[in-house]
Amino acid sequence: KLDGKIKVDFMQVSSYGNSMKSGEVKIIKDIDQDLSGLDVLIVEDLIESGKTLSKVMDMLQKRNPNSLEICTLLDKYEKRKKNVQVKYIGKPIDDVFVVGFGIDWAECYRQLPYIGRIKILR
Repeated sequence: KLDGKIKVDFMQVSSYGNSMKSGEVKIIKDIDQDLSGLDVLIVEDLIESGKTLSKVMDMLQKRNPNSLEICTLLDKYEKRKKNVQVKYIGKPIDDVFVVGFGIDWAECYRQLPYIGRIKILR
């Protein structure tokens, strides 16, 4: 349960793209709030390697929040490459490709009202 005055903001980052170097994080939309002294909760849909999230955490930590925590709907812990501490996990999942409920595959299936597994047949 979250008590007190709650502010919501959004940050859009990308670590993908043909013109980007491996491991580079591009901020597409930064947050508008001053984080100084605030308790900040990062809400993710899916965490895999943790590489992008680790860099975002470093960026946000430099903005002097009182606390900085992470929650995620889905967690692929087996794929973790960076040690990011996730405080709240909706559901741990195996290393499968999922779509729906906001998660897409090549801009498709994001609108599904459930989370489903993509099985690629070869």
